[in-house]
Amino acid sequence: MSALRVSRPAVIFVRPQAAGNIGALARVMSNFSIEELRLVGPAPLDSNSLDAFSKMDWALACKGREVLDNAKYYPDLASALEGLHVALGSSGKKDNFFDLGYTRPFVSPTRALGEIQAESREAPEILKWAFVLGPEDDGLSAEEASLCQKLVHIDTCDQNPSINLAMAAGLFLYHWHLFNQGEISHEAPSRSQAVIEGQAAFALDAGDRLATLDEKEALLNYAVEVLQTTQFFKTPDLGNSRARLRRWLQSAPAPLNDLRVVFEALYQLKCKAQGHFEARDFLKRKP
Repeated sequence: MSALRVSRPAVIFVRPQAAGNIGALARVMSNFSIEELRLVGPAPLDSNSLDAFSKMDWALACKGREVLDNAKYYPDLASALEGLHVALGSSGKKDNFFDLGYTRPFVSPTRALGEIQAESREAPEILKWAFVLGPEDDGLSAEEASLCQKLVHIDTCDQNPSINLAMAAGLFLYHWHLFNQGEISHEAPSRSQAVIEGQAAFALDAGDRLATLDEKEALLNYAVEVLQTTQFFKTPDLGNSRARLRRWLQSAPAPLNDLRVVFEALYQLKCKAQGHFEARDFLKRKP
C-alpha cells in the first residue's frame, strides 16, 4: 500500500461473546493489513496456547492467525485505549439512543476518516487511533461510548439494520482503504483552523500549542478528583458527569496554557480545602 493518508488503526473488540467472531474479525483485519487487535474482557488462562481462542475462531481466522497470535487482552476499555490519541466507536444505534452527557457525534465512515486525517496534520508524531467495536448483543455501553470522540454509524435498510460485527469492521476498513487510495475524501477543518466547524479561525498565543487528548484526560481526572472532595457528586451520576466533562474537553481545540489555568484554579481550591499544598503534577498524571 502506498503512503497512508490515514495511519493504520488498532482494532478494539469490547467484551466478545459469540465463538468465532474474534477469528472472523482477525481475518478481515488481515485483508487490509491491520495488525493490532486489542480485546477487552477476561483473558484466557494461557494466551500463548492454541486454547486461547475457540476452534471456531481459529477456523475463521484463516490468514489472520498472526493477528490472533499477537492479540492482547485488557480489563476495560479505558485500559485498552492507553497510548492512543483518538478513538472512533462503532454503533448501530440511533444518534438519540444515549442519555444526555453520554452522547457523542454520530458520523459516517468517510467523515470520520476525514477528521482523523485533520487530527493527523496537527499531531507531532504519527497519530495513534482505534476503531472500537462493542459486544455483539447490545454494542458499547453509554460509558464506553463516551470514551470515544465520535461514533461511526453505517447506514442500512430499516427492515434489518443490524450488521454482523466482522462485517461492520470490514465495511469500515474498506472505507479506510478507499480513503487512502484517494477514491473517497472528506475535508475536515484542522483543529487550529476553527474552534467549531464553520466558525472563526482559532489563534494561539506565541509559544503555546494545542493540548493533546492525553493532557485533556489528565485534567479531567484531576477535576473529578477535586470534585470528589466536595458534595458535587452526591446528586448527579458520577459517570454521566464525567462523560459531560470529557465531551466538553473533546469538543473544541484547547491551548495547553488554558488547561494549565484551569488546573491551577482546581489546584488552589483543593489545597485550600486540605490545608496543605501538594506537588503540581498535572502534566505528570497518567490519564
